[in-house]
Amino acid sequence: MDETLSQRGLTRSPSLLANFLRTHNDALSAWKRSFGSLEPDLDASMDVERRLAWLASDLRRLGAAGEGEPVGPRWPSGRASAWGSAYVLLGSTLGGQRLARDVASSDPAGLRLEFLVGHGSDTGPRWKRFVAALDDSGADPELAIEAASETFAFFTRRL
Repeated sequence: MDETLSQRGLTRSPSLLANFLRTHNDALSAWKRSFGSLEPDLDASMDVERRLAWLASDLRRLGAAGEGEPVGPRWPSGRASAWGSAYVLLGSTLGGQRLARDVASSDPAGLRLEFLVGHGSDTGPRWKRFVAALDDSGADPELAIEAASETFAFFTRRL
């Protein structure tokens, strides 16, 4: 998906970039409302509060803050949905690293978007820890895949 977004000019278009960030904001806000207290360990690895703060800051920087109430995916309730949706939302941090480099190189001022930079060099290790925790979670694989698919579909519809 990140390759497609890069090819569509996401990193060179402030409006497309703002839409991308708003979409992530909406998805993370929905995840927090749906699952934030369900799985405390997963909530910690999602680092939702910090990621939402980065998004708010980046949207202000782009002049696109405060555009309505977040409307995110509608996931079935339960642990498996929390893990499956988190798989997509955390997996996007890997592509975010590439997009951060593309954004910085296409902007003469070297625009740095905190959400895309994320955890920097700790992004890969954090992803590996998440995948190990997912494997150990006992979440129903079919239900987790259903939630992951809904999350991908949400991003496809919005982007």
